[in-house]
Amino acid sequence: MIYTLKTLGARTAFLLVIMAGLAFGFIAAAMSILIGALLFIGVRLVQAPDDLATKSDARVVNDLS
Repeated sequence: MIYTLKTLGARTAFLLVIMAGLAFGFIAAAMSILIGALLFIGVRLVQAPDDLATKSDARVVNDLS
């Protein structure tokens, strides 16, 4: 494709468009990984108080018996 472009300006513009597309793709992939990690951490944090409450409730029941 690039060999059909005759001028240096056209080749440069074509390569810049390709590089911008690749950069956008890499940034989108990195953002999706980051968002997935944050969602995973958020789910773990939401579940953590339930685990702690269950353990403390079990201790209270054991202390009373």
